[in-house]
Amino acid sequence: MPVSGGLYNFLTLNPAAAGVQALLSRLDPINGVPQFPVYLARADKQPPPNYLVIHTVDAPPAAHSQDGPSGLQDGEFQFDSCAPDQLTAQALSLAVKRALQGYSGALSDGTTIAFYEVAMDVDEPYEVGGGGYVFRRLLRLRAFYTEPGS
Repeated sequence: MPVSGGLYNFLTLNPAAAGVQALLSRLDPINGVPQFPVYLARADKQPPPNYLVIHTVDAPPAAHSQDGPSGLQDGEFQFDSCAPDQLTAQALSLAVKRALQGYSGALSDGTTIAFYEVAMDVDEPYEVGGGGYVFRRLLRLRAFYTEPGS
């Protein structure tokens, strides 16, 4: 689904998401471009300490017009902010929320999107990781969007 790639690029490359980028663990640059641990659907087996996982939770068509399907989606996206301590996980989640909550515009993949509601914003129980505990903050945002070619 292209919208996931657009959200990935927004959170890792867009100056509007600098607060997110500042809290993520730094990976080795590729061709001079900074790399950040933002994953789609699931994280790597041994992710760095601070990382983010993006999920598309729900994306049904929003409406039909008299001309037929509009291509408009009414979707819900989940952002799992993970860190070795709860305060860092909360700070990362808050940075994602601030970057996207009022965002409306085009993503790098051509998707037009408008976030309109926080559906959920909660701490999740810690999980045992390979070298300690992983704390997770779950943020779900609702958005209207239209992917290219829709």
